[in-house]
Amino acid sequence: MSLRRWGILILLCLVSLCPRSGKTAPEGSAPGETAQAGITEVVLETAKGDIVLAVHNDWAPLGAAHFLELVNAKFYDGAPWFRVKEGFVAQCGIAADPQLNTEWGEKTIQGEPVKQGNQAWYVAFGMSSLPDGSSDLNSRSTHIYINLADNSALDARGFACFAQVTEGIDVAQKLYRCEYDDQEGLAAEGGLAAFKQMYPDADYITKAYVRTAASAPAPGSASPSTEQPGATAPPEGEMPGETAQAGTTQVVLETTKGNIVLTVHNDWAPIGAAHFLELVNAKFYDGAPWFRVKEGFVAQCGISADPALNKEWGEKTIDDEPVKQGNQAWYVAFGKTGLPNSRSTHIFINLGDNTRWLDAQDFACFAQVTEGIDVVQKLYRCEYDDQEGLAADGGLAAFKQMYPNADYIAKAYVRTAANAPAPGAASPGAGAAPASGGGAAGIVESR
Repeated sequence: MSLRRWGILILLCLVSLCPRSGKTAPEGSAPGETAQAGITEVVLETAKGDIVLAVHNDWAPLGAAHFLELVNAKFYDGAPWFRVKEGFVAQCGIAADPQLNTEWGEKTIQGEPVKQGNQAWYVAFGMSSLPDGSSDLNSRSTHIYINLADNSALDARGFACFAQVTEGIDVAQKLYRCEYDDQEGLAAEGGLAAFKQMYPDADYITKAYVRTAASAPAPGSASPSTEQPGATAPPEGEMPGETAQAGTTQVVLETTKGNIVLTVHNDWAPIGAAHFLELVNAKFYDGAPWFRVKEGFVAQCGISADPALNKEWGEKTIDDEPVKQGNQAWYVAFGKTGLPNSRSTHIFINLGDNTRWLDAQDFACFAQVTEGIDVVQKLYRCEYDDQEGLAADGGLAAFKQMYPNADYIAKAYVRTAANAPAPGAASPGAGAAPASGGGAAGIVESR
């Protein structure tokens, strides 16, 4: 079988057929499988940092098992990201060792149904195309790709996702952009040298391995490849729970669908980051409803279940600040009114790439979803317009009457070494919906 069949050649003709669309996600063994049955975590160490894939063995059983075989055979160690196309995919799957390419190139696996679609940050095997332009479903071999955007158009062609990026989305976004066409040459003796000559700044998987309790980082510690050399302790003045990666703090949102972990980057929007952590520590978000979850746009909350907290914090607005991190999918910002310096308590998670729409309006992101993207995608879709009423006494009861299946933040807190889950453990069970009612102004303007 030629290497030409390895590449996701069919993707080349599908770039223009990849519309943005809404997202849905089903729930998804080898050593390192987490306490949530059927999920195995694989770490891809790169020079830019670590990318962690949650392999869901029930989404595409053949693909999941084959990928784990390749990882355990060290096939991906040293493999280049030879095709990283903005807004489309990041692709690898040609080993640094030509002998491994020969050995594994003929080990193809059969096609299987698409249970999990090609939404942003989901992972699938590449396939070649047949003369009639359709996918050769039985040509999956070693090439894998991460969707950098919603490529749901690939679902109809049989590209079955088997994993999801659950940590290191920021790393995947920073991979060097390149497109290398001579994939057969790259797989042969001397091929990697030629690639490096053409793309000296390209990125590589230095090491790929199944995460186990022994290999997992200590709770709160930075990934091995991103930790600063010689760093032994957080610098003075960091917030409690801040990680060894200077300037980041992890916040856990326990919701009725599961846990969402936000990594707050204090340098992206310092005023917003500090204000959010104040709100979290004041337990403002405990019991808060996700009152606006609009497919492909945002998931918004920020009205407390306690009307007294809404009054207290509603007037505590903060100054605007420059947009350093744009409103791409899974990044988090404060909502605001049309007035300057109106950010208060409302936050939203971008469910799609809203950079064109929101960056120009100065919605400055201060955090990123680094765990629980699948949870965000399952939040109940709703749009509640009476936000003033929701913030007042009895407002939450009225909201529940209109949206009995809505989701809530049961509890929000800064993650520390003391409250972090044990390595490999599943997130605590979803919290129950709060019992009763009410945030202040500060909304994302609707499109």
